[in-house]
Amino acid sequence: MVRPRTNRQRAEVTVIGAGTFGHAIADSISRSEIRTALVTRSETRLERIRQMLARSSPYLMAQRLGDAPLGEYVFLALPSADIAEVVGRLASYHSEETLGYVSLSKGLTAPDGETPHELLSRRFGSIRSAVISGPSLADEMPKHGAHFVVASSSHTLADKLVLLMDGEYTSATGSNDPTGIEWAGITKNAVTLGFHACLAATGSLNQAGAFAGQLFTEIYDYALTMGASPRSFAGIAGIGDLMATSHASTSRNVRAGQLIGSGHSVGEAEARIKQVVESLHTIPLLERRINQDHAATTTPTITALSNRIVGNLAHEQWIASLTSR
Repeated sequence: MVRPRTNRQRAEVTVIGAGTFGHAIADSISRSEIRTALVTRSETRLERIRQMLARSSPYLMAQRLGDAPLGEYVFLALPSADIAEVVGRLASYHSEETLGYVSLSKGLTAPDGETPHELLSRRFGSIRSAVISGPSLADEMPKHGAHFVVASSSHTLADKLVLLMDGEYTSATGSNDPTGIEWAGITKNAVTLGFHACLAATGSLNQAGAFAGQLFTEIYDYALTMGASPRSFAGIAGIGDLMATSHASTSRNVRAGQLIGSGHSVGEAEARIKQVVESLHTIPLLERRINQDHAATTTPTITALSNRIVGNLAHEQWIASLTSR
């Protein structure tokens, strides 16, 4: 007998972030008959989400953050720009019954450029922190599935999360390299945006390919200094995710790159896309982080793209720098 929805009961899994991706993740987990709460921070959206979920799995419910205790596993399906604020609020809801906090973000957090996993580990401990990444375009998940890599320094946590994510239309594998898996996702977003920005600016696939390769190398070299494994960049969460995203016309990083490369500002790009674009905020944070770390890596490509994004380099100057390479 299927248990009825009770919107204030404790779920086994809490997914915070009721956007398209968060909904797809929550729906996937609930299809394995796991009580799953899709959590929104917006009171105005709550009733609309509940009506939408009425046609979904009976194991999926909608909640507002704070309405019910957190689940055993808490997934953060949020833009990285929102992670720090939400993690700060989660600290007041935390209990020993919550076994894992999982980042699905592929960007850096403000103001210091911490990765979400670094932030979660600092707040809740590394054995309770994990990262999930991989080719997982939300609009494709119900029909074509998705492929995830689950990474944690805790083998127990990683194994449990693999079981949760290995569902009706998704597959999951485990990794003990959360640093590498997370930085591979960050790199994927930045390189996708950079490639399409350069292509829109120059009209040259050769130029765009060279620019993307240089950008990839600079972030990759820095990630290695953070302890990332090269294998994580070569696998599903690295090259696999990069290939999928860079070819997806619906990707916000693709569209933002095209707009930035056509001369639009960050504000104009996000207004047209009507979504937060992680890489637009991550690239300047990344440049600042690398400079503050005094890392033994040179980052002229990151610096040029960051200056174009924040407005320190005029669009025409940025194009001139691309064509003079």
